Amino acid sequence: MKPRRAHSPSSVLRAVCRASGVSVRELTGGVHQRGTVHRTPAVVAARQAVVYLLREHTALSFPQIAVLLGREPTSHSTMHGRYKSAWWRVRWGDVEFINLLDAAREALGVEETA
Repeated sequence: MKPRRAHSPSSVLRAVCRASGVSVRELTGGVHQRGTVHRTPAVVAARQAVVYLLREHTALSFPQIAVLLGREPTSHSTMHGRYKSAWWRVRWGDVEFINLLDAAREALGVEETA
């Protein structure tokens, strides 16, 4: 079943933040350097989840998602990489990540599962 793509980007972002416990600032701001709070496993998972759900529930392109997350539009390949990582985590049955997606979908009022 193809999703309806009826959610706003900000609602998806807020849903992932609620589900993950990561702040919007951690997802969208700051310098993305190794060893900082912006690279913790929780933040990495939340970024992957937000890109995955933005592609699933909005009509945003990867360059548009990059801008939403505080990156340059030319960072679209980074967004594609995050999407692909999320897709593989679902495919491999990463229960913790799937639970994060399900919690964010529930916050959005979406019933489908990964």
